[in-house]
This record gives sequence, structure tokens and C-alpha cells, in this order.
Amino acid sequence: MESSKNPYTDNLNFIERKGLDFLRRTSRREENAVDVWSDKQIAEIRGIERRALWLAVITGAISGAIIAGLELGLSSWIVDDMDTANWDELAPYWAAHLTSAGIITVIEIFYLYRLMLQSAARISSIGGLSLAINRGDDVIGIGISRAALDMPNPRTKIYGIDPYLRISRLKMLLYTLAYRAKIGVTSIILRLLMRRILARMALRSFLPFIAIPLYAVWNGVICYWTLREARGRVAAPVAIRQIEERIKNESDAFDQDEKRLLISLVAETIMRARDTHPNFLLILKRLFDLLGMDPNSLDHVCDWKECCERLAGLDTRKQTLALDVLQITVAMGGPPRRRQRKLVKEAFDTCGRTYDADVLKEVYVQFIRGQGIAGLNSF
Repeated sequence: MESSKNPYTDNLNFIERKGLDFLRRTSRREENAVDVWSDKQIAEIRGIERRALWLAVITGAISGAIIAGLELGLSSWIVDDMDTANWDELAPYWAAHLTSAGIITVIEIFYLYRLMLQSAARISSIGGLSLAINRGDDVIGIGISRAALDMPNPRTKIYGIDPYLRISRLKMLLYTLAYRAKIGVTSIILRLLMRRILARMALRSFLPFIAIPLYAVWNGVICYWTLREARGRVAAPVAIRQIEERIKNESDAFDQDEKRLLISLVAETIMRARDTHPNFLLILKRLFDLLGMDPNSLDHVCDWKECCERLAGLDTRKQTLALDVLQITVAMGGPPRRRQRKLVKEAFDTCGRTYDADVLKEVYVQFIRGQGIAGLNSF
């Protein structure tokens, strides 16, 4: 990413702009008040998430029931016998059924978008963030909006770091197709399987209603994923502020190569994550500012072997800070995946330290609870 460009604020599409506008209108906080979340704040946020989850589940059940009722009604009204009907008889049925199901689905999606955006706005306000301020570089607001709308992060570079450099085009295509079709394909496959299994059973007339639990449960799953991601973006400023305080206290002891190593550790984390998460952009921006480094003067294509050699040469105190920066960056990108866990283990092994996977999990748990870097052993 060039210094004059920001992939999170430039070229927003219509849905992203409307989502961000809605968040700003519904924000209940005029000023930012970033601090570690209290037990009361955490309880309120969880209450919002539970309410949204149940509303999403109920919405899915209602939508599924209406579609199922219409399917049965249209089949009995338009077609005499679904098994013996030819294409000329089935065409009007499928046209009416798909049209009505499409309209209901659009209404359901619109409601769920509104529900997720409202919930994300309330979580942001409770978490100490004001989204009402219309800033041109509102990475946090746009990131929360994208999370609430379940939209992928833009596929671009972050300060010259390309998270997708090590992914083949075929994998990228398959990932895109899977992301776009994750709801519809699941529903279609289940219904086709049920039709095969129940094709000759007495329960066949109830087949359309079998998908109702699927709609309900899947809506709940999507809601959980969406709000967890939104909460992680709301929690980011707390962790960044705390890691910023640590770096301020210790950055003078780092020379240019050691400062570059900190950036390289974050860059490698981004490449292993294979995602342009807004939290990565936020922490990189703060690191460049705190370390007094020019983002455009560095080559960020990491040589991990060289990083490990430099990491091994640091003294104990500097190694601890570097490992802490690495772990919190991993946690800020979401639940640690296998690639990220392997990265942290390699870094610990390089430093001759014992890697504990439970510690990394705890770092993420504390981060997502708005406790910043409280999960780190050295904190």
C-alpha cells in the first residue's frame, strides 16, 4: 500500500458506505474513551451478542417456515403431481417458488444486516469507541462495518506487505467461491440429501419444513462469527494502546536493525494470516510512528530465516518484547490458526524458550474480552 492510499477508506462500495453511515448514525458515544473493559462492560456486550443471536435464529426459522409453506402451497396449487409432472408443468411452479423465496430471503438479509450493524454499534459504544465522527481515515469504523456486514477485507497490500503472495490463484478462487456460497450451498446440499433419503417415505410432504432448523442454526452461526469479528475490531485500540506504552519505554534501546525486526515479525504474521485485517493496519501504523520509521523505505518481503537469526541474537528483554508483539499481532487477527501457531512456536524455539499453545489461546481470549495484552506471560 502506498502511503497516500488506504485500502480501508478508499473506493468503498455502495453497501460499505451505507453500512458505515448507519454505524455513525447509531453510535451512542460522542468521544472515544478507550480503556480496559470492566466486568460490567463485558456483561453488557455479551448480552447484546446473545440478543442478536436469538433474533437471528428466530428470523431464520420464520423465513424457513414461510418459504416451506409457500413451497407446499404452490406445489398443490400449480402442479397436480410433482413426481409425474413434466417440465412445462413444473416451470411455472419453480418460477413462482424461486421468486417468492428470493423476495423473502432479501427481506431476511436486509433485517440481519440491520441487526448486525445495530449490535456492532452498541458494542462499539460500550467498548469506548465513538463511530459518530466522520473521519477520512476511519479504519476502525470501516473495519467494524465490514465485519457487521460479513464482508471480506479488501485484497490489497498493507504498507507494501502482500498477505496473498504465497497463495496460488486457484486457492484464492476456491476461497472466494466458498466464502460467497457458504450459506446458499449448505442449504441446497442438505435439502437435496433429504429429498434423496425421504423420497419414498411418508414424511415426504413435510420435507420443505426440514430445512427450517438449518436456516435457524446457520443464522445463529453466522451471527456468532460476525459479532465475534466485530468485537475483535472494537477491542483493538485497547491492545494497541498497551503495546504502545511498552514500546515507548523500550524503543530507545533498539537499533535500526532491531526495529526493522519488529516490523518484520508483524509482516510475517500478516503473510501467515493471509488476510488484510484492519487490526494489522492499525498496529503497523503505530509501530512505524513509535519506532520513527518510514513505511516506504523498507522492503517488507520477509526472509523468515533471517528474522529468526536476528531474533536469536537479541538479549532476553528485547526477545520478550519481540515475542509479545508477535503474539498480540496474531491474536488481533482472530482465533489463532495452525499457520500462526506454528509461527509463534518457531519464534519461541529460536529464542530457546518453551512454547505453550495455551498461552497463545489465553492471549486471544483476553484480547477479545477487551483486556488488551493481559494474557501475555511477561505483562
